Amino acid sequence: IPVGGAVGRPRRPPPSRPAPDVIAYTSVMRGMLSEAKPLQEVLALLVEMRRARIAPNSVTATTLLTGCFERGNATAARAVATYLERIADEIQTTDEALHGVDTGEGGPAAALGTSASRSAPSGAADLGSGG
Repeated sequence: IPVGGAVGRPRRPPPSRPAPDVIAYTSVMRGMLSEAKPLQEVLALLVEMRRARIAPNSVTATTLLTGCFERGNATAARAVATYLERIADEIQTTDEALHGVDTGEGGPAAALGTSASRSAPSGAADLGSGG
């Protein structure tokens, strides 16, 4: 008799979970912001996202910047904007991959500018404090 199952019934493997992607991370960030979670926790999720080698997209950028400003934290907004500027071409590439279009020079990522630096901050504190 199989352990944990009925005789004659094949066991189904547990459903596999898809790996988190930019849409999942951005959705969680948006949810955290709407639940009034501390800004520092939301920014820590950006750091986690980058460590997972997932590039933010323009929706992620808008979500984070809006969250900073809604909390009246211009310092954090400046830090986030500076960081997003450094990875702007990754944001544009992610937007193009998700939407299948070239966002070109007029796209939201292009407005952030570009830079040679691609490293994620070492921690959420690098992005400014908030709450």
